[in-house]
Amino acid sequence: MTASKEIYLKAGDGLLFVDSLCHGSAKRTNKGERRIVVYRYGPSWGFFRHPYRPSKDLLSRLSKFQKKIVMPHQNVLTPNNK
Repeated sequence: MTASKEIYLKAGDGLLFVDSLCHGSAKRTNKGERRIVVYRYGPSWGFFRHPYRPSKDLLSRLSKFQKKIVMPHQNVLTPNNK
């Protein structure tokens, strides 16, 4: 891609961009692991773009207020109702 730009990071560095940006990464060439944090802000009805669901263990450790943030809807309908 002519408009693409390689960005190199050092251990401990962070990179922040919007998820609608076309992005990717090359194969890791050094030891260690790559970690990500995904943060989205939007209407509660769009809270699960991917099939991620918080575990029962996590939910059991949260206050009522925290649960409303992490799991705003108790029943999530999917096309296959899973």
